[in-house]
Amino acid sequence: MGKWVVTFVVNVDELREEHVDDDKIPDLPYAHLCDWLEKQLKEEFPRYATARGVDDARDEKTFSMRIIMESPNRPEIRSQYFKVSQISPYEQVNLG
Repeated sequence: MGKWVVTFVVNVDELREEHVDDDKIPDLPYAHLCDWLEKQLKEEFPRYATARGVDDARDEKTFSMRIIMESPNRPEIRSQYFKVSQISPYEQVNLG
């Protein structure tokens, strides 16, 4: 079984715009919304561990997270709120 590092990213402003007419996205300050999004991602993929040391990156516009996934082949991943920006073999990623 191979290990893969999947990087998820979301532009917070675009996310809010996409969901302006529904109640799916809570109206929270940026930092709290990132915490909420992290929880949502972990609920989407509960059996995978978050890569330590690179849990997330926050820059007041975007939010990204890396998750380690085990799969014999490169996983095909979709997320409700995030876009998948990169899927790399675990051995090729510097997790700091």
